Amino acid sequence: MSFFSKLINLIKNDSDFSADPPKQQHVNIHGYNSRATLYKMDTLEEIQSIPVPTAPFELRCDFTESIEYVLQRKATQFKRAGDMDCAIACLQKALEIIPFAPMTYTDVNSRLEKYLRIARRFSEADSIKSNEPVNNDITKHIKTSSVLSLSEMSNMIEVTASPRICGECAKYQKRIYAKGGKKGFPDMKIFIDYLNHKTCDCNLAFYPFFYGTDPTFTKASNAVRYSNRPFIDDRTSSEKQEYNNYITKQKTDIKDRQDYNWIWEHLPDIAPKSYGGYRNMKNQNSKNYQKLVAIAKEHGYII
Repeated sequence: MSFFSKLINLIKNDSDFSADPPKQQHVNIHGYNSRATLYKMDTLEEIQSIPVPTAPFELRCDFTESIEYVLQRKATQFKRAGDMDCAIACLQKALEIIPFAPMTYTDVNSRLEKYLRIARRFSEADSIKSNEPVNNDITKHIKTSSVLSLSEMSNMIEVTASPRICGECAKYQKRIYAKGGKKGFPDMKIFIDYLNHKTCDCNLAFYPFFYGTDPTFTKASNAVRYSNRPFIDDRTSSEKQEYNNYITKQKTDIKDRQDYNWIWEHLPDIAPKSYGGYRNMKNQNSKNYQKLVAIAKEHGYII
């Protein structure tokens, strides 16, 4: 059985995921079939009637033919045709399916928020946290289950160096972990416990490790000693600065997006046509941008 199959089975057996029973007829006792050609999605009613899986599913087709992927393409088509209700419904349905899909999608929430604002459905858009990963709790569960599944095939895993991570995650990277602390390495449970409790969205990459080979971060002869170094933030000054710059840029992007959303909602007659256009105006500090800042201030909003 492949690693992917083991992972899916592990999650199925270890999960309490639930969803409303689908009303359409394309789900069978052998699991969810995500092939998009099985479903109609030309009207609002058809889109809303597409069933949602009740557990993680495996692909029976190329991922570009899977329903959650095709729904995102259909959303673009409906938007270009001016049918924002169907475009929004496609993204909403995709978001219901994605937590159970084997592929990772990171920008669907932000697209849905954008489409809702274009349709001037502001209260719905405000309820979406577009800067967070889709269904972070399930993503965390899958990551933890991935480690557990790896441990079934290998007694050791290597957590490689990851760029642009926080000080807490830095404590756990560049180490070999072993089941039960074998060969003198830190116990794999230490890493699994951290994955279960970490609150950031840093991505820690890990792979099977075979004893006697060189890990990516040191020589094999030093691997035990290096893996058992104190669990402290040992990033270099440049790595810390890179992370801080990343966080600063994120905060700036969030504020710029909030400002543009306010302008689009409250000053639609003079709002730039796109967020990208607004960012260009701001970066150039153009006269039109200065005008927007002044008018917003008259309305009690500080850009």
